[in-house]
Amino acid sequence: EINHNAANWFMIPKSDCIISNNVTDEKISDISDNKYVKNVIYGNWYISVPIKPAEKDCKLDFSNVAVASYSNCSNEAAGINYTKGRGPENQKEIALSYKLIKNSGYEVGDYIDLKIGDKNTSYLITGINTGMMNGGMDVILTTDEIKRCNIEFDKSIFVILNNPDDYKAFKADINDSFGD
Repeated sequence: EINHNAANWFMIPKSDCIISNNVTDEKISDISDNKYVKNVIYGNWYISVPIKPAEKDCKLDFSNVAVASYSNCSNEAAGINYTKGRGPENQKEIALSYKLIKNSGYEVGDYIDLKIGDKNTSYLITGINTGMMNGGMDVILTTDEIKRCNIEFDKSIFVILNNPDDYKAFKADINDSFGD
């Protein structure tokens, strides 16, 4: 049960292995095409990004928020649970943690004006997640949105294998291809 819940608690996509060394777009593509791989999600579970409400009367405090960003934030692909709604699928969409949104007056389907990085944007709140990063103060954005906001971040690759028993063969393939 802990293995199932840990991904939700820390907003880390479910996976059979994680690759976090020298991740490039080429490496993501090559690993996605590997014969042992069923699915790949890339991103980062903790990006240090200043978030500020663009509205003066906003009741949300973003001063201590953890930002997670993935290429696919859906429950089906990433295994991240949403108590309401869904994960962000597009730019200008955001999921907020239950602790962050409670008592704020905001709900799934509302728009919230935020400054993330150097961009002022009206974000559609697509879902409420159950993460516990930073004491439950977290948001989820797509990697495309993080890039749009001109934020640099280190990527990790979260790999789901066709068959978890092929882990050793997959690892050998990756070591042969990349040597790291």
